[in-house]
Amino acid sequence: MGSGRTPLIVPLTPRSKAALALRAAGRAALRAHARSDALACACALAALASLLLGSGKSPAAGAAAAELFDQLDDYLVQLEEKAPGWEARIREARVDVRAQRSQFEEALASANALLRDGRLQWFAEALAESVAGLADVDGAMRGWQAEGWLVGLIAPIEALMAPLDWLCEKIEDFGGWRETVAHQGRIVLERGEGGILLLRPPENAGDGVRARVVSAHGRLVITLLQAGPGEAFAPMEDDEAWAWTIVPIG
Repeated sequence: MGSGRTPLIVPLTPRSKAALALRAAGRAALRAHARSDALACACALAALASLLLGSGKSPAAGAAAAELFDQLDDYLVQLEEKAPGWEARIREARVDVRAQRSQFEEALASANALLRDGRLQWFAEALAESVAGLADVDGAMRGWQAEGWLVGLIAPIEALMAPLDWLCEKIEDFGGWRETVAHQGRIVLERGEGGILLLRPPENAGDGVRARVVSAHGRLVITLLQAGPGEAFAPMEDDEAWAWTIVPIG
């Protein structure tokens, strides 16, 4: 908030967890490649291919991550309607989201094309077979590294990591804030420095909700209060409070 940029907070949904797993596998592959650890690189690439392309009942993590960019843009559209005076900042944030999404989708297409290579399927099968298969993988990896195939695969993964890092930073920001959800509908925002805060209710939330906000010792303490018809407002139950999305801007 004090940095002059518009922070975006993404809920920890299955989509965002898939994006975090995707980055972890990609980073593991890049680290292993950098230290010429062929076997570790093979393991990470096999995991990355499974995440990106999906398998069986597991959805493709690449597509799930791409959907998060749309979700971020949707949040900003809502903010533009509910935060008068911040239109210029919100427009800048939307430009940033679109640029990152475009970069991600371009890199994702390149990575997906290469990850469909049959050699990665062979990785997964050989790794699953036995310890004897590990030597085969290690030898194959070194050969493919020498012929340049591995470098050609690593390049689009590196390109994929930049926008994915950007996206995951937003997810991790939310995780840091979300962990401060306390009892009785109270949410403590440790990094609150002022500005505008939008509490976005879940789709099935009723109208009888209020937010009590107290600023103290560099923190924003938000208590969500709820009341039914003819009832006094009382702190929201924990499971209901967790369904809310915190979207700070400014």
